[in-house]
Amino acid sequence: MKSLIAALLMCFLMTGNVLAQPIGEAETLASQAKEQFKAKDFEVAAKLFMVAYAKSHAPAMIYNAARAYEEAGKKADAIAMFRMYISLSKDEAGIADAKERIAKMEAPKPVEPPKPVVVQAVAPKPVIVPKLPVVPGSNQ
Repeated sequence: MKSLIAALLMCFLMTGNVLAQPIGEAETLASQAKEQFKAKDFEVAAKLFMVAYAKSHAPAMIYNAARAYEEAGKKADAIAMFRMYISLSKDEAGIADAKERIAKMEAPKPVEPPKPVVVQAVAPKPVIVPKLPVVPGSNQ
């Protein structure tokens, strides 16, 4: 019986180490992604967050990738990542934030009214009419 418990314990410990390794890698990748985000290299950050998600299965990594794509101006990618986050997360506040961000990105941009054209009126130049000489005996 002792050998069976020892074998089960050994399997558990080995499995624990195998599971801990990807999580440690995910934390390292997430840290690298955060540094890239701070350096404003948003696309690299997004990709690193997604690799971290593949190792950890933590929905927060998908949210972070979505934010990075949003900052990079990649709306379609950001919206897709936020939708994936919404489908996988249980964090109500995060889900609400993701939905709000999607709504802002999908909202049509307001059309600015055309700027009024300013026309300056130019007064005509005065016409100088020479005075005609008065001729004596004329009917003027």
